[in-house]
Amino acid sequence: HFKDPKRLYCKNGGFFLRIHPDGRVDGVREKSDPHIKLQL
Repeated sequence: HFKDPKRLYCKNGGFFLRIHPDGRVDGVREKSDPHIKLQL
């Protein structure tokens, strides 16, 4: 079972971890980006 989607946030840089469908990973400051919600 998955809980509600989570966002991983870096307090130091002010970025959310974003994982693209092709596997690329970067950071973004926009809370509304659909690729920052993770099923953990």
